[in-house]
Amino acid sequence: MLALNEIEKLLQYGKFIESSNWFKRNKLSEEFNKKEKNLYKILYCQTMIGLKDAEITLPILDEIIKETTKEKLEMDFFKAIITKGLAMEVCQKYKESLEIVEQGLEFLKSIPIKKQKNYQLQKAKMLKQKGTSYYQLNDNKKTLFYSKLALKEYEKLNNTNGIAEMLSIIGITEGKKGNFTKAIEFPNESLTLYIEMKNDYSTAIIYHYLGRIYTSKGELNLAYDYMMKSLPIILSFDDDYRIAITMLHLIPILIEKGEYARAKEFSLECLKLIEKLGYIEVVGILYYRMIRIALYEEDIAEAKKNLGILYSLREKYCIPDYYEEYYQLAKVLIMKNSEQISDLTIVEEIFRNLIKGDHKNSEIIFEAMYNLSVLLLQEFQNTSNLEILEEVDILSKKILEYGKRAELAGLRIKSYNIRLLLLFILEQFEEDSINYQEVDSLFKEIQKLAEKLGLKTTIKQFSKQYSSFMNQKYVWEDFIKEYYSQNI
Repeated sequence: MLALNEIEKLLQYGKFIESSNWFKRNKLSEEFNKKEKNLYKILYCQTMIGLKDAEITLPILDEIIKETTKEKLEMDFFKAIITKGLAMEVCQKYKESLEIVEQGLEFLKSIPIKKQKNYQLQKAKMLKQKGTSYYQLNDNKKTLFYSKLALKEYEKLNNTNGIAEMLSIIGITEGKKGNFTKAIEFPNESLTLYIEMKNDYSTAIIYHYLGRIYTSKGELNLAYDYMMKSLPIILSFDDDYRIAITMLHLIPILIEKGEYARAKEFSLECLKLIEKLGYIEVVGILYYRMIRIALYEEDIAEAKKNLGILYSLREKYCIPDYYEEYYQLAKVLIMKNSEQISDLTIVEEIFRNLIKGDHKNSEIIFEAMYNLSVLLLQEFQNTSNLEILEEVDILSKKILEYGKRAELAGLRIKSYNIRLLLLFILEQFEEDSINYQEVDSLFKEIQKLAEKLGLKTTIKQFSKQYSSFMNQKYVWEDFIKEYYSQNI
């Protein structure tokens, strides 16, 4: 039993490979009593789940649940139920995960005496599992409800690890809802506890999620710092899944920071790991990222090659609409960046369809809005149709409103850029129509945000442009040409 207790500690600290090696060396012994055999099997299953090989654990756990029910081994039954719920979740069978945990909670209610710490701990674990299953089903309200119930149970038990876990889940869920203040506050509380416990694995996961929150906020310096705190720890655990996921979320940060070669290197490395693990749902996003890298490097041929691969994955994975929205966005961005655009109206139509689509991917919607706005401003210079400017005004306000509401600095900068261009073109078109007060406010907001994000080049460019704009009669055609060439 001593060795099995040590394996429990290894699993708590994310050392799944070390645990797996122990099981390879130590087979199930006939000398074990019934409880020891059950614990051996459960810990083996938890190890395989940690290594994302959950499918093979289901028949083992079903057998334990059947036997422990028959022999009335309540604690072993609960442990098996919780482990099976986690296995179902890793297998993406989220409703089944809920069902199995409900079975455990119902059984718990039938037990006359439930005040012992062991029962309370199993209840907390099942409530946690229920919360995480609802998280995977995108039900934020129920996720928070059950996670907070679990947190209360862990607090009663003074269970530091459980408290830290629930704080992190609550924070991640708040981030999913767009409540970024809470999404940073809760994981930071969790982080403090994990550091105190010297739990490096869980610490790395919290660093990872903080990096994702700051990416969503557009604060790339902080996002990069947290991701780079996470990556070396995860690498030391040799955890392919976590390494791949960390790289996956580092790629867009590196792209925005202009580190295209490194972003491509991470993309290819991540692709190898993801294909090895069999996560086909992630392959598409990697090819989309590589298309964006190629476009920023002005390599249209490379972008088209990766677009073709992205399309071919539909047949490979037998999914007709595999990454359809990302494919359409990538295709139209290639068309927009190509020197030979036969018909701008086709490009505009695709952007409009993406904006009006029934998908809920804000990255696609607002990327389409931004690029459509830029195209419309170009079109206005050729047509002088004021209705175009009215549409740009509406689009830029939508981007700005969402960016402010969701605390997304990146979107706010994009909306400010569009509104500045809009004001410049208005001034060019009609004398004295420009709102100097709004221009001044926009420049200051951009400079403030750029300083916060550490974008020194952007600060310099905007200061120079602002000075030129306010102090002399500027040639707006040259300004706009320069502005687009900088690709801000």
